[in-house]
Amino acid sequence: MLKRLSMLMAVVFIAASLCGCIAVMAGVSESAKATKNLNVSYGQALEMAKAAIKTQGIEFKKAVIDENVAEVKGRYANGTTVRIKIFKISEAECRIEVRVGAGATGKEGARKIIEAITLP
Repeated sequence: MLKRLSMLMAVVFIAASLCGCIAVMAGVSESAKATKNLNVSYGQALEMAKAAIKTQGIEFKKAVIDENVAEVKGRYANGTTVRIKIFKISEAECRIEVRVGAGATGKEGARKIIEAITLP
């Protein structure tokens, strides 16, 4: 009986610990994202993102473009991944989200890409 109870407590403790780690990892990946709303059409935002990829030295890998959401994936020469998502909010407004790499260190790289997208 005591053995079962201690085993149950150990399993509950391990499960709680893992959930905490997952929550921390999710928070880190959110912090590595740069987001900006633009007052341009969805099509214009796609073109701006395409131009920014060329100027930033990012090798294009894949694009999935739907009616209201587009996701563009690329890679820097050092292997760091770049993901750009464009969300259509209205006919004249879009939201752009950029992630660079897998950790919080990508925040600066994501910010640079957002700036490249929004420059005229």
